[in-house]
Amino acid sequence: MPVFQVSDLTHYAPSSSPTDAPSYPPSPLFRALSFSVSSRTSDRPVVVAVKGPSGAGKTTMLKLLAELVVCDGKGRAMLDGKTSASLGVPTWRSRVMYVPQRPPVIPGTPIDFYTDVVAKFGTQKEGASEAGGLRKRTFQDPVEIGKLWTLTPDLWQKEWSALSGGENQRVALAMALARDPDVLLLDEPTSALDPASTLLVEDTLLGKHHASSSSSPNGSSPSTPTSPTNATPQPPSSRIIIWVTHNENQLARVADYVLELRGVNAGGEWSFVEAGAADPEAEKAGEGAGANKAGSAAGDVLVNVGE
Repeated sequence: MPVFQVSDLTHYAPSSSPTDAPSYPPSPLFRALSFSVSSRTSDRPVVVAVKGPSGAGKTTMLKLLAELVVCDGKGRAMLDGKTSASLGVPTWRSRVMYVPQRPPVIPGTPIDFYTDVVAKFGTQKEGASEAGGLRKRTFQDPVEIGKLWTLTPDLWQKEWSALSGGENQRVALAMALARDPDVLLLDEPTSALDPASTLLVEDTLLGKHHASSSSSPNGSSPSTPTSPTNATPQPPSSRIIIWVTHNENQLARVADYVLELRGVNAGGEWSFVEAGAADPEAEKAGEGAGANKAGSAAGDVLVNVGE
């Protein structure tokens, strides 16, 4: 049962790193960000919904957690008590996987990219993951996942450049889900989708329905329109999703916890609350005390309002 922990993570706005202007105090995007979540034993993942104004550092935080950018402050993230340094960055990225809001357009077709790069590279790292004490993953077929979202198998053999924004978004997400990461970092994963497609994606991410596992034991040979899979249904493994959204209705549908980043103008303040448990009076109880838990009738609230 994966446990993901973020401890004292501080990162500064691009123009206000401590080395840029030593005569001025640095401005943090977020200061001493800390939270811990454990996955469930059931099929439904634990979802941390991330919200905040534009420029508050939501995308930057996801990239930091995925080891895609270098932290210019301090802090660390751990998966099952292990850091990226102890697991190795490639293994970490295969376990703590980032899906951008606008996936890049890559030469060739999605199925070629998945087979030749994603699956092959990920399978090479699986031995190191298990040696590090992490769970054995269940790989799935991204084409089968895509079918749940009205993506036809022939679409995977089209050039990336021929895909619409919504198709590109769903293809990238299906590839990530197929690799069964422990932590899925999603940056507005349904922003280019219509309401019906959005609900289909949400249902899959929340474990309400699932695709078939790959016919290959290591997940490296997904099905194509000319080579159907003989897979048997497999439930999604327990996982944690950290999900950036600007849609309050979506947040209400998917969130177990809500992480709000308030940005530079608020001095890097943030709050982490159980979904539906946000209570302004409870948040006031944490003012002036750094990161504190303040018990309330509405639930436990973790608040950081700076120092």
